[in-house]
Amino acid sequence: MPAPLTAIRFHRPMSVRRTGPCLLGCVSDDGGEIEVVVKFSAGCEMKNFGSRKLPPGFATIPKERPIPHGLRGAAMEILAFDTFIANPDRTVDNPNCQSNGREFAIFDHELAFFMDGILGWKPPWERSGVQFPKGLPPKVRHVFLEELRGQEVDLSRLMGAFEAISPARLTEYRAALPPTWVGDGARVDQVLQYIEALQANAKKAIQHFTETLR
Repeated sequence: MPAPLTAIRFHRPMSVRRTGPCLLGCVSDDGGEIEVVVKFSAGCEMKNFGSRKLPPGFATIPKERPIPHGLRGAAMEILAFDTFIANPDRTVDNPNCQSNGREFAIFDHELAFFMDGILGWKPPWERSGVQFPKGLPPKVRHVFLEELRGQEVDLSRLMGAFEAISPARLTEYRAALPPTWVGDGARVDQVLQYIEALQANAKKAIQHFTETLR
């Protein structure tokens, strides 16, 4: 389970976005200090979210700047990852992704795995479960989509990550959640069942992703 932190210092707002993320100084139970970016529950759609502040050198990806050649493989993995976990919140207008020129850091997955009630949604391992419509506006278009469309796809590393998800690993995921996040457990069970099904059908999901991106 993640170690609990106690906020001791408010540094500054991180942006003026609707969810109001802020930079806080916190202290852990062992006395160590850490800076975290948090959304307070009143502004957070899922009522609980936070991330460790990235180290110096990382900056938000400039809009419409080409993906560096050495990071194209990582960008493809991120696009696939977001597709498979149904994450709609890494767009051109709001990338939730930073880079230091050598690697990407992705964050803010608050809206992932919420597929219920989405008209026409299908899991990515089913036919037509992966959709990449052309002409999407920047507010809903994935930050990497158009530049990667038609490019060669190599998701062997991501496939290896799927293969590493065992039943024991899923149990560890659940155990890592604070009790206040689990609630009655129904939503957690639903997400874990989806991850288990995704792991079992990863080859089909990757095949559909590859075919649709051409």
